[in-house]
Amino acid sequence: MAPCTKMNVLGGTMGYHYYGELVDQIDMIGLYGLHGLNWEEFKPDVCAHLGRQWCDQETHWAEEPISARSLTHYFQMGIEGRFQEYAESYMQGKQHRTTADIPIQHIR
Repeated sequence: MAPCTKMNVLGGTMGYHYYGELVDQIDMIGLYGLHGLNWEEFKPDVCAHLGRQWCDQETHWAEEPISARSLTHYFQMGIEGRFQEYAESYMQGKQHRTTADIPIQHIR
């Protein structure tokens, strides 16, 4: 997935709360990526803590692993409905959620 992809997922307040729960679970199990080098080691924890839908995503990530940080960045953009920089302190309140726009016309 290109870094300029805008995901139309997790919109609104419901998405924000789901994002918080998801990030907590990812941090708890120490997941660094989906279908990377240690996927088989992490897969049981992904299935147990993130749910069956995440466990079944293996077929989507099989061709190109994705880092957990990239995934959370895509979710941030989906919730905010805009392409923006990653917000490290995203869960610390509304004032931390919107970061600088990335001018897409300058991405080559």
